[in-house]
Amino acid sequence: MATSPLIVVVHPSLPVKSLQELITLARARPGELGRLRPLALTSPKRSPAAPTVPTIVESGYPGYDVQLWMGAAMARAAPRDAINRLGREIVRALVQREVHEALTKLGFNPAPLDPENFDAFIQTELIRNAKVAREANLRAD
Repeated sequence: MATSPLIVVVHPSLPVKSLQELITLARARPGELGRLRPLALTSPKRSPAAPTVPTIVESGYPGYDVQLWMGAAMARAAPRDAINRLGREIVRALVQREVHEALTKLGFNPAPLDPENFDAFIQTELIRNAKVAREANLRAD
């Protein structure tokens, strides 16, 4: 598995330099678009790919953590030994220096998880995102 923060960006001509200023402007004048200037990362920690960009947490919004993530999955009926072997091979690859460096250069943070921990991560994400959707009154059609 690997994760990557998203970056909150704005057009350089917008008169904002922080997330708080953007939110204030967006509420006053919704719909501003154009070229982009990074304001904040959505991950809880700064990214080596954008070390000068603060996080949303640093910008005054504690607990904010929304990241792009990817991993490998197998069919539910797959034999447990096949799942474990694939998990071991993925972890082995992610801890190799060359793989780690290549992913880091692409803006990803390698997160070598065994199948049980990856499953737990997915379950946590599902619960968290369902809560956000409920609180925002979002519904799928």
